[in-house]
Amino acid sequence: MPMSCIACGDTASEISFKNCSVCRSVQYCSVECQKGHWPSHKGFCTKTSVLALFHAIQTNGTAEIKRLAKTKRVVNGKVDYTPTDWENAHEMKKWTPLHECIRKNNS
Repeated sequence: MPMSCIACGDTASEISFKNCSVCRSVQYCSVECQKGHWPSHKGFCTKTSVLALFHAIQTNGTAEIKRLAKTKRVVNGKVDYTPTDWENAHEMKKWTPLHECIRKNNS
């Protein structure tokens, strides 16, 4: 499947697509497309990145923690989250990376 710009759908082979630098889940053909798509991508990007940071915390993924922790909205992001490593886990409302660090450190 060829890469395509999430904003305009362009699939031209001569384009050097760039991934979103935070979530790395979507590709853009230009800065203009990235900026134009940002309002609709921001929520997805933040949630995906916060969950990726939780995973990195749980697995001691130091490089990924350092990369994601550079983005304030990821570090301060709040998501509804159910830990996968708790026996009787329940959904945590507005869970943050700091909560996850403390939980992981105490388990």
